[in-house]
Amino acid sequence: MGGKDNPHEGVRLLDHTADVGIEVTAPDLASLACRAALGMDWLLREAPAPIQIEERPFRVTGEDPAMLVRALLRELLHWHERDGFAPVWVRVEEASDAELRGTVPGGFPGGTPVREIKGVTLHGLRAECRGDGWWGRIIFDV
Repeated sequence: MGGKDNPHEGVRLLDHTADVGIEVTAPDLASLACRAALGMDWLLREAPAPIQIEERPFRVTGEDPAMLVRALLRELLHWHERDGFAPVWVRVEEASDAELRGTVPGGFPGGTPVREIKGVTLHGLRAECRGDGWWGRIIFDV
């Protein structure tokens, strides 16, 4: 995992054979999606968030909360690969069982990522309400 702990609240790195993953806790689904996005960005760059230069809107759909989080991460990964865009934060303005909509303030930190993430896998994918908060697990193909 590059030897560094993920500095984002509610995000814990997972040891996983041949891949890399995170576990995320949050008070609600919107916060879980945000923390997962920042956790993925840390896995890519192992660096603090860039300076905000622009905001990008997003709208993702999914059949359940786990697929919603995966859809958002896939969108952010696409922006990273295509443009070098990295999130400062994720603002979820609308959340339902089938859709997340909001904006991502971010920037272009440059440099070479410390690892390549090829995809957000379905293996072990979870996002569920547990007691008074949310818990998720995401495994990335590296």
